[in-house]
Amino acid sequence: MTKFIAAAKTQAGTNHPVNEDRLLLDGNVLCYGLVGDCEREMGCMAVFDGVSEGGHGAAASTLAAQAFAQAVRVFDTDAVNALQERLRMAGERAENDVETYAARYGLSVAASTVAGLVVAPDGHGAVFNAGDSRVYRLRGGVLAVLSCDHTPERRVGGVGTEYRDDAVSHCIELAIGLNQGGRNLEVKTTVMLPGDRYLICSDGIDGQIAQERLQQMLASDSTCAQLCEELYAEARVNGSTDDATLIVIEVGEWPCLMRRLRYTETVAMAMMRP
Repeated sequence: MTKFIAAAKTQAGTNHPVNEDRLLLDGNVLCYGLVGDCEREMGCMAVFDGVSEGGHGAAASTLAAQAFAQAVRVFDTDAVNALQERLRMAGERAENDVETYAARYGLSVAASTVAGLVVAPDGHGAVFNAGDSRVYRLRGGVLAVLSCDHTPERRVGGVGTEYRDDAVSHCIELAIGLNQGGRNLEVKTTVMLPGDRYLICSDGIDGQIAQERLQQMLASDSTCAQLCEELYAEARVNGSTDDATLIVIEVGEWPCLMRRLRYTETVAMAMMRP
């Protein structure tokens, strides 16, 4: 059975009164705080970035996160195709819930990006996303983007490039609640190997950190929780004012002494309900 360590952080932007990002970890939907290093064997980990008019982005991201939390709560199989089917069911449910909310309040736009990783007990997993939130993997010192950007940048510069253009950098072509994004999730399989590090993040993190720097930071000796704080601080120093959410995962077991450590630093967290 594959074991991994995960830590996560989500925080409102410096110019946002409310955090419109959401974090899904251990079946819980979080809108604020840091979850410290904890050993796990399976689960669904994802970030959601709400987009809407009139401040409804938080509701859209919450509804999307709750749909995934409920659909991917329990794993009774290692089969990759079963995981993929569960994710597609979650995307369908999330799309329906966000669409219903938008119709109820007469909104022309209510949507949420999603990027995540679901891991089965045997170490097989699936990466999924819709929008511009990303999943990275560091393996053998090489950083790779496993998710697929749904933005004009993808057409111009390609996934993983450093291309930026103010005219298109925040245009999302697909998301939950936008252009059937929940029903058209990008889903691809992966195998987690000892030593791998994964970063799942909203654009409030990697939008302000060059990929060479991301690779350098993920290759450091910092723990997952330390990396969450360091990456968050780096994005802020580089000018990010957006909501910022990230999950850092490292595949492998802790030494026996460290294995007894559980949530070392859990701060105030709340579940937002629309």
